[in-house]
Amino acid sequence: MSQAGLYGADLRGATLSEANLSGATLRGAKLCGTKLHKAGLYGAKLHKADLSEAEGMTTEELVSQADSLEGAILPDGTLYQKGSATNSTKEVPQASVPGESEEGLLEGVPIGSAEEKPPTS
Repeated sequence: MSQAGLYGADLRGATLSEANLSGATLRGAKLCGTKLHKAGLYGAKLHKADLSEAEGMTTEELVSQADSLEGAILPDGTLYQKGSATNSTKEVPQASVPGESEEGLLEGVPIGSAEEKPPTS
């Protein structure tokens, strides 16, 4: 399947172990829970692919093999983002409850205002 055009393909749960997907276009593909043991993804385009819970390949292996991973959800649930100098991952944000504030911050009070209270110990 080298150089295959699988844009947006739904391959959830598929066994792709030892498959040669080098240069394949898997942009936006659903690869959740796939088995990727010894798969060849050299030069594959995985932009915005969902690899959550995929098995058999580490994030480092994906980064070193794939041509593009921007916006992809990695096997550990993190979102891949290519940084200006380095590649990085970050947790996929969870919805927050309206009205919750970060620890130590007061809602509706400007930082540095007279109304701001110092933290209590």
